[in-house]
Amino acid sequence: MRLQVTLAPQHGSITEVMPNYNHFLQSAIYANLSPALANYLHTRGFRHGERAFKLFTFSRLMGKRLKGLDNGKLVFEGKLNLVISSPIDEFISDLGFNLLCNGKLKLGTIDLAIEGIEARQEEIKGKELIVHTLSPVVTCSTLIKPGGGKYTCYYQPGEGEFLQQITMNLLKKYYLWQGDVINPKEANLEIKAMGPSRQIITTFKGIIIKGYMCRLRIKGPINLLHLAIDAGLGAKNSMGFGCLEVERNWR
Repeated sequence: MRLQVTLAPQHGSITEVMPNYNHFLQSAIYANLSPALANYLHTRGFRHGERAFKLFTFSRLMGKRLKGLDNGKLVFEGKLNLVISSPIDEFISDLGFNLLCNGKLKLGTIDLAIEGIEARQEEIKGKELIVHTLSPVVTCSTLIKPGGGKYTCYYQPGEGEFLQQITMNLLKKYYLWQGDVINPKEANLEIKAMGPSRQIITTFKGIIIKGYMCRLRIKGPINLLHLAIDAGLGAKNSMGFGCLEVERNWR
């Protein structure tokens, strides 16, 4: 399930935001959830070993971009669109209700008026679809340097490790959501990059994160495809990564 939120500047027609605004969007989402739900997701989430999954994702801000300012800010003219997605119905209904009641979304020091909210479920009819990213897909591993110390290795669409990381991540989410274990070999998940990918480097609370904007052809069981669309593809979804949009009439 997803919300498509239409936003607008409260004064004038211009919105200026810092390039690394993911943290502000994440904070705005938590601020518009009921306290109990926000606290559960923020402090605990759905646990898988030492990892915590929040099972929601969101897009980048989408709108008419103007030339950036000398101070590095991004400049948008007119209305903005934001997609927030999750398989948790309570999350979507609670967030949508509170956003409508509040009438605005606080993005750092900026207040954006909420002009409309549309709730919808992406319809998936078969075991194959083409998607494009609304926020970068992140896949990575923490590796050990020969001399000791850790570093993060990021993978791009087309690499074998990219598919492996995507598959294992999605199966963990499926187990947390449905309680069912699927053997990776039985998942039969296929992901193929459609055209070039564009690397996006983002800073989130001082941490550098590398992801890719791309089009992907995904084949697999319908239940896994639904979860990828709802919860996000890859890692760090609740930080604003891996949000997807299904392309219609692609055959």
